[in-house]
Amino acid sequence: MAALRRVGFKVYIMISIIEIALMFAISFGIGVLMNWSLMDCLSLGAALASSSTVIIAKVLQGMGKLQDMSALIMAGILIAEDLIVVLMLSIITSLVGGTLTGFADFSWSIGKILLFIFGTTVGFFLVPKIIDWVARPIYSLQMDTEFMVLPYRNTTE
Repeated sequence: MAALRRVGFKVYIMISIIEIALMFAISFGIGVLMNWSLMDCLSLGAALASSSTVIIAKVLQGMGKLQDMSALIMAGILIAEDLIVVLMLSIITSLVGGTLTGFADFSWSIGKILLFIFGTTVGFFLVPKIIDWVARPIYSLQMDTEFMVLPYRNTTE
């Protein structure tokens, strides 16, 4: 994680946005050339804009390059892409389903998604610290009882 932070999240986000926009535009254009409906073109664009982070990580691991700086940069970009694609797919799903009828609905949908991403990110960093904080008294209590029990152990057996 420290290696990912060295490059910077802004780099990951910008590269991800550019890559997703290009893939989305190309696949959307192909859909238009094939005379598909707008929703079919949006669905094709969203499907091809996403990547399989797990498969790429497994390939890099198999090649033994998972610890290289280029692989870490690629992993950061893939994670950023996954977050952006989740946002994009939820918007497209709402458009296709007809639940977004106006700007207020669209804004509310985006707000909920961003709140979820923010909560997940905060939880990723905060929950381990809370668990450590809660476990610290339990661990020290366990250590104290071990020291209390050891002197009273029956050694005649």
